[in-house]
Amino acid sequence: VSADILHQHWHARFGEAATFFPGAERVLDELQRLDVRMGLVTNGGSLMQRAKVAALGLDRFMSTILISAEVGVEKPDAAIFHLALEKLRCEKSEVWFVGDHPEFDIQGAEEAGLRGYWVRTGTAVASGRTPARQLKILTDLLDHI
Repeated sequence: VSADILHQHWHARFGEAATFFPGAERVLDELQRLDVRMGLVTNGGSLMQRAKVAALGLDRFMSTILISAEVGVEKPDAAIFHLALEKLRCEKSEVWFVGDHPEFDIQGAEEAGLRGYWVRTGTAVASGRTPARQLKILTDLLDHI
């Protein structure tokens, strides 16, 4: 099997194996119960990200899903956050952005005028300024509502 075929297979199938961060379903269920409009902004290719969305059933929670490859701009560019605001019909002062990357997610969101919450999953470390609002685990977000 060639490296190209393995690469294609990985891109086609990896998303199907996606799992939630601990507590994510609880947080999404509670936000939905509170009638909070939610959206997803993610970097990456359409095939893989759509497979993750399907595997996790995220479309049942999200009012909009923006994938960088589909919209032509990626985090941390403020344009993708502004597009999310437009799709959600929200003002930036009303929106919280929760993410696991301090620069792409939190710095990008804050530079676009949103309130960022960094979930410290251990997958990324802050190389620049450390985000002010940090969550040890995702369920800590519920304490801020």
